[in-house]
Amino acid sequence: MVFAVSATTKHRSGLTCQDPYGYFKAAEAYLGNIDLIGNVDAIQNLLLITRFGMYHHIGTSLWDISQLCMRQCIEWRLHLRRSVLLDPLTEQHYRRIFWACYVLDRHNSGILGRPFGILDTDIDVQLPADVDDETIVNSGVDSLDMIAPRTDSRPTELSVFIHCIKLRQISSRIHTDFYTGRSPSSHQSEYAGNTSSSKFKSIGHVYTSFSRFYSELKAWWSTNPTFSNPRSLYEKPEWHAFLYEKDLMLLARGALYNIPSRSYSFGGPVKEIFLTCYQAASRVIELYGDLMQKGAITWTRTYFQVIFTAGLSVIYCISQGVVKDMMNGREPVKTLTLCREILALFREKMPDAGSFTFVFEVLESECIRSKINVEEEAQYTESATTYNIINQGTGAEDGTSSLTDMAPQQDSTDVGNSHLNAYHMQPFDQESNDMTLNFTGNLDLMTQLQTGMDEYAWGWIPMDGNFWDQTTFY
Repeated sequence: MVFAVSATTKHRSGLTCQDPYGYFKAAEAYLGNIDLIGNVDAIQNLLLITRFGMYHHIGTSLWDISQLCMRQCIEWRLHLRRSVLLDPLTEQHYRRIFWACYVLDRHNSGILGRPFGILDTDIDVQLPADVDDETIVNSGVDSLDMIAPRTDSRPTELSVFIHCIKLRQISSRIHTDFYTGRSPSSHQSEYAGNTSSSKFKSIGHVYTSFSRFYSELKAWWSTNPTFSNPRSLYEKPEWHAFLYEKDLMLLARGALYNIPSRSYSFGGPVKEIFLTCYQAASRVIELYGDLMQKGAITWTRTYFQVIFTAGLSVIYCISQGVVKDMMNGREPVKTLTLCREILALFREKMPDAGSFTFVFEVLESECIRSKINVEEEAQYTESATTYNIINQGTGAEDGTSSLTDMAPQQDSTDVGNSHLNAYHMQPFDQESNDMTLNFTGNLDLMTQLQTGMDEYAWGWIPMDGNFWDQTTFY
């Protein structure tokens, strides 16, 4: 499984001919003979399977596995502080296992909008110590908490992991506050005849929570571990920027959803939230495009969901007129074009994503035609009127030639060079006969959604009956 996980990116980049799925099939032969339940080693085995499942369809529900991992953590009381001192290295090991399960749980539950496996308020165990294992072994202390904090800024082997845990804690609170079905009190309010949205009484309540989480995200961003020579994607500053913008987009979308009035006035707080949403979504698309161009990142269904959501968020903000001041620079067109090209690559690698990509292309084309081009035409018309008034009686007939020279060209070069030249797609053609909305055929969106969610929501583990006998206890 270690070989399967580590070979995925290299195989997709063409750096190795060893198919990672072959390693997985070899490991699968032993699946019925290893522990998947009943001890701490079983949790680690499940974590390896799930990690590989992030990249490949393995016929197994990742959400079910994450729930099984968390239930076993709770059974072994890994979520609580130890009342009995353990060997420092063992204590560090247990903390790492629990928080890896925590990150996995928040990841899969966040994608599906399902309940978390454990509430943050029920977690009492500390984060892993930000030290290398060698430091723990050589410390000679009896307790992990007795190890002196580091005084230098040099990252350790756990710095990135701990940094990601802290981000998941913030995003977990964002989900609980802004997204329905996450707050423990939501079920109680349903029985009381209320809804969970009653928590937000006004735009002031929403904006206060938005500002608090925004400050937390900025504080998280300011403490990024810095590597002078990044060895992997997870040590690159662009990766941390991508995570920051992704969760900032999550925050802004949640805040917009909870604004009591849908008649946006775009004044003060509402405009700030809209701009934050637009800018964060645009940055998510740009950062992913840059990382993909450099060959530093690969494709997964999670990334597809993030980019698809970011593209829709950009379109929504444009449709609400929130980016009128940016129209002259054509930034929205560049962003949407890049998003379309990235989604086209996903469609090539994951054919069942084709329906969503096609829908985005339709929405993008309509947005550019009806919103961006109309806005620009109105601006140029206003400029032409002003020009003619100014030049009346100066010898200029109507100023048409000057305005023609100053108007931007509408060809593809004005949109900007693609970040993904190797995967350049032709502009969407509404007259194309081979791309029709067939919601009852192969492009049935609900069928494709079910297919895309298979590896997160449901599935089965192909193994002998021993595993199922064990799982009956849960």
